[in-house]
This record gives sequence, structure tokens and C-alpha cells, in this order.
Amino acid sequence: MSRPTISIVLPVYNEMDAIRPVYEGVRDVLVEAGYDYEFVFANDGSVDGSEAAISALHASDDRVKLVSLSRNFGQQVAVTSGLEYASGDAVILMDCDMQDDPKAIPEFLDLWEKGYDVVYALRSDRQEGLFRRMAFKSFHRINHLLSDIRMPADAGLFCLMSRRVVLEMGRLKERNRYLPGMRFWVGFKQTGIRVRRLGRYDDVSRVSLSRLMILSLDSLVSHSKVPLRCVTLLGLLMFCVATGVASYVFYSKFISLVAIPGWASGVGLILFFGGFQFIVLGVLGEYLARIYDEVKMRPLYVVASTLGSFARRDRKEPS
Repeated sequence: MSRPTISIVLPVYNEMDAIRPVYEGVRDVLVEAGYDYEFVFANDGSVDGSEAAISALHASDDRVKLVSLSRNFGQQVAVTSGLEYASGDAVILMDCDMQDDPKAIPEFLDLWEKGYDVVYALRSDRQEGLFRRMAFKSFHRINHLLSDIRMPADAGLFCLMSRRVVLEMGRLKERNRYLPGMRFWVGFKQTGIRVRRLGRYDDVSRVSLSRLMILSLDSLVSHSKVPLRCVTLLGLLMFCVATGVASYVFYSKFISLVAIPGWASGVGLILFFGGFQFIVLGVLGEYLARIYDEVKMRPLYVVASTLGSFARRDRKEPS
């Protein structure tokens, strides 16, 4: 009986110095556990020597494969390209910055063998600065509280997915992607384990705070109707407040015959409602922008080149 094959999908963006250590660490764990493997590196427009480093690994191990995108499309899209080229019985997603601990993989595999379709890492004890730790914690808590599907807090990219989950993920075609949310939406039998988040090998994060904010917005808009509902409720509240103020002014002027002095309150109300209208337009604009992205029907990514032999088992063509 042949051993199960595990695909390791790693998005790469200027991670030249980390590629070999990550490969060797994960390979050793899989070999010791008795699994066959393939590595699918998704090169997301790197401008350092990342592609050459992966090519060097392929020369010594043909189970190392490369999908090079034509430009930088972003981590979520790069991972998607790797998923569409992976052919293993199960797929492990992890970053290529040495922050995802390979020592967690045996527990992933053990739970998969016991029947779980998805095993995800719940990040704990992040080895980063205080401000970034607070930013990531806020990001995950907001997603957990506001998402329609109640995504697990602290669950990031690092996970194992069965073949059937990977195939279902391939059917989800939205352009603005947050893979942990999509993975949870697909369903099936899922569980999480606590995994210590290691520090980066170079202490220079590739995810800026502005990019984190965009990712948070993508996640919120893609998996939650809360912003639209909040706008509706606030609109009703503002209408009630405005009706109350108008009734008070009418009563004071025409029934009590009391003049209402000053103009500051009127200007304040105008500014307040004007600001509220801009917020409403902003929320609606975010949803409309995403609808616009969808209706253009552009490919999610463009492949510049590949390296290695890719099995086409149950794989649909990239869209």
C-alpha cells in the first residue's frame, strides 16, 4: 500500500534566505513520520534570489516544485495558485518565513488520520513587537465577533486540509480573498490546536500594518453583513434623533413661543449628519468596489512559469 502524499504549499515573496531551512525542517518531519511529500512554492513576484533558491532545491529533489506568478498578486492569491497545483492526499499551508513551527505537523497529520478534514493552528505567544501583537490580536478578535460564520480567533494560514476540502476551496472564485475565512465557510470536520508562533528569521515583516488593515477589511466585507446592518440601524437612530429635535424646535417656537437662541447647535447637527452620510457612502462603496471586482471576471492570477512535474489529479484549470 502506497504512503499518503502530503503537499506543502508555501507562498514566497523575497524569502531567499528562509527557503532552504523551511524546506529541510518540514521535509525531515514528514520523512520521519513516514509520508511521501511534494513542496509547491508559489513565487509571488519576488525580486531577490528566491526563484533561484527554489530551482536549486528542485535540482536535488524533484518533489520540490515552483509556480511563479507574473507579478506580486498578494499572499492570499499566491496561496490559491499553490492550492490549484497541489496534488497530495492532504495539503498543508504555511508561511515561508520560519514563523510556522514544523513540529506541529505530526499532530496535524495524526488528527487528519483520525478523520478531521481541517486542522488549523491557533497562534499563541507571538514573537513580535507589542504594537504588532496588539494589531494582529485586534484583527482576529474583530473577525471572530463580526463574521457571519464565527471564525475561530487566532486562526491564521497555517493548517492542514484534506483533498476534498481543497477541491471545495477551488470552487470559491471571489477576488477579494481571506483564506482562513473561506476555509471555515467550507465546513466539514474541523479542529484547532495551539501552536506557538515563532519569530521571523530576519525580524522584518512582509505584512505591513496597512496591508493588515486591507486584509481585515476584505475579511469583514467578504464574511459579514454587520457593517451594512450597522449603517441601517444608525440611520434609523439618526432619523429618530432628527425627528425629536425637529419636534422640540416646533413646540418651542410655535406652541411655547420660546425663541431658541444661537446657531452652534444647528451647525453641529449639520456636521454630524454630514459626517454620518460620508460613513454610509464609505461602507456602501466598499461593498460596491468588491462587486465591481467580481463582475470584471479577470483571472485571479497569471502564471509566468512553472518548474517540476505537476499531477493533474482532480485539478481544475486556474481561473
